[in-house]
Amino acid sequence: MLVLRFGQQNRLIRACIGSAPRTIDAVAIYSIHSGLTMKLHDQVALITGSARGLGWEMLQAFAQEGAKVVICDLSQSDVDAAAVRLGLPVEKVLAVKADVTSEHEVSELFNRALEKFKRLDILVNNAGFAWPRGGPVNLELAETPLDVWRRVLDTNLTATFL
Repeated sequence: MLVLRFGQQNRLIRACIGSAPRTIDAVAIYSIHSGLTMKLHDQVALITGSARGLGWEMLQAFAQEGAKVVICDLSQSDVDAAAVRLGLPVEKVLAVKADVTSEHEVSELFNRALEKFKRLDILVNNAGFAWPRGGPVNLELAETPLDVWRRVLDTNLTATFL
């Protein structure tokens, strides 16, 4: 593995850009940079709520730094699509449908991750929301139905405990 001291990476990237016959975009530069560092090489990261939004962005960042990743979200089709979009080899990714408010599904999620990767180094409890999809939005607290309140608390608070 190539390890460069602080500052050497930027000089190498500038040298690559200066000798390139065409313009290199920011994504290509970041790819060169992350290919040199791989700070999370072979670490295993599980990110809940990682099929979209901030979870998806974190998942990509962990993968770009060399981590093996576990994708977790509410829909199997969403986690499968995220795994395809990510484009990692199957040995570096696990896509699991799990409702983080279900103790059984959380237990199964961790069992599957440990079965495949034999360990877990990083956990990001990202799953959360303010209002259910397709449900009421921008409600005043006094107008919030109790079942909505409980789903928000179960996802944002209890799930972290599980």
